Amino acid sequence: MRSRTLARRQTSSCGRVSRRAGAARPPRLCVCGPRTQPCSTRPPKPCSRPVGPSPSARACASCAWKCAADRSRRCWRPINSRPWDSRVNCAARSIAGPPPVSGGASSPRNRARIRTLMTTRERIVVVMPSWVGDVVMATPALRLLRDRRPGAHITALLRPGLVELLEGSTLVDAMETGDARGVFGPLAAGRQIRRGRFHAALLLTNSFSTALATWLGMVPRRVGFDRDGRGLLLTDALRAPHDRQGWQVVPAVRYYMHAALAMLGGARALEYLPPTSLTHAPLGAAEGTRLELSLSPVQASRARAVLERGGVAPDKPYALLNPGGNNPAKRWPIERFARLADHLAASHGLQVLLNGSPGERDVVDAIAGACRSTPVRLTELGMTLGALKGVVRGARMMVTNDTGPRHIAGAFGVPLVSLFGPTDPRWTTIPVASLPDGSSSEAILIANTGLPLERLSNDDPEGSRIDRIGLDAVAGACDRLLEVR
Repeated sequence: MRSRTLARRQTSSCGRVSRRAGAARPPRLCVCGPRTQPCSTRPPKPCSRPVGPSPSARACASCAWKCAADRSRRCWRPINSRPWDSRVNCAARSIAGPPPVSGGASSPRNRARIRTLMTTRERIVVVMPSWVGDVVMATPALRLLRDRRPGAHITALLRPGLVELLEGSTLVDAMETGDARGVFGPLAAGRQIRRGRFHAALLLTNSFSTALATWLGMVPRRVGFDRDGRGLLLTDALRAPHDRQGWQVVPAVRYYMHAALAMLGGARALEYLPPTSLTHAPLGAAEGTRLELSLSPVQASRARAVLERGGVAPDKPYALLNPGGNNPAKRWPIERFARLADHLAASHGLQVLLNGSPGERDVVDAIAGACRSTPVRLTELGMTLGALKGVVRGARMMVTNDTGPRHIAGAFGVPLVSLFGPTDPRWTTIPVASLPDGSSSEAILIANTGLPLERLSNDDPEGSRIDRIGLDAVAGACDRLLEVR
C-alpha cells in the first residue's frame, strides 16, 4: 500500500509534493522556477534569478533567500519563527530587505509578492517635503539616488499642487500626489503606496503620518529620521543632532542628502557641523552639488504667455521682487519694496515684476500702488507654479523674503538678494552659482548682525525683526550683483 502511494505521488526538489502527470489537477508550480515548469521536474539546484544587487545572490531551491553571498553585510533579523523570515539574503538588504509576508512563502499571496521582488527592478518611493522651497532643496538627494541607483524606478510622492515643480525633470521616473494629513489621510496614502509595490521608501518628511502611510503601504524598507515619535515605524531610523536646547542647526539640503546616503548604505547618525557665520552653515556636500529644476516646453510657453500679457517685451530685462511669505513677520515692509522697485527701474533700466501667491495679492497691490514706476503684477496674469519657473529663469535678479521662489531662483542660477528676519538663514543654506568674478550669486541680509554665533535668529524675534534691514543695504546689494553680472 505504501509503495503504491509513493508511486502515485512525487516529491519535488524544493520540498513540495505535486501530483503525477496525467492527474486531474495540474502540477503545482515552484516559486523560483519558470511558470510553466512543475516542481517535480525542477532540477535540485539554486534558481538563476538574482534577488539583490549582487549577481551572486540567488534564490535557493526551497524558495528562500540565503546568505550565500556578500557576507560583509548584516543579515536581516527574523521577523517571526517561520523559516522564510530567518533565511533572508543579506545582499538584498541594500534594496529592500525581506518582503513583508505573513503565513509563510507557500501562500498564494506571498508567492506572487516574492516573484515580483525577484523579477522586477528596484522601486523606490520618495515622500517629498510639503513646502515649495523644501522640495527644491531635496533635489540634491534625488540626484544622489539617481546616480547611485541608475536602474531603479524612482517615484516622488508630493503634496497636491507641487507636481509642477519637478515637471520636466529626469530625477524621477514618476510623480504621484498624496496627502497623509488628517484622521484618514495615512490610510488613503497607504493604499496608494501599496499599489506601487515599492521595495523601499525614503521619507524626507518628519511627520508621523507619512511614516504610518508607508508602513500601511507594506513597503519593506522605510528610511527616515526618528522624529515625531515615529521611530518604531521605520526600518532605518536616522538620528539628527540635538542638544539640551533642542535640534541643532543642519541645513535642509544636507539633512535630505544624509537620508539618501543612509538608504544607500551610509551612516545613520548625522554629524553636527558648527556654523561658520551668521548667514551660512556647512553643507558638507561634494563639490558640484546644486539645486536642480527643469522647465518643460509647456511651462516655457506658459511663462512667455504671462510675460506677453504683462506687456514685457522679449528683449526687455526685468527684475523679480517677491514680497510675500507664509508668515507676516518674514515680510520686508511694503513701502521699502516700492522704493526698491523705483530704484531698479530708474538706475538700471529694469522692468520690475511683482510676484506673489493668490493669498498675497493684497500685498502686491499695495506695493504697486506705492510705486512711482509701473511694475507688472504677476498675480493678475494667471500665474502658475510651472509658469513661475520660466519667469524666474529669465530674470536678471530676484529680491525675496524667506520663501519658496528664492530656492527656484537658486536652482536656475539667478542672482539673489535674500532678506531674513526672525528665521535663521542657516537652516536653509543652499548651494548657489558663482558670478564671473568668483563671488557668490546670493547676498543674504539679516536683521540682527550682532547676534552671537551660537544663537539663532529664531531665539530673538524682537531683535531680529525684518524691518531692521534698511533700504540702502538692499539697494546696495542689488547694485553689486548687477554690476558684476
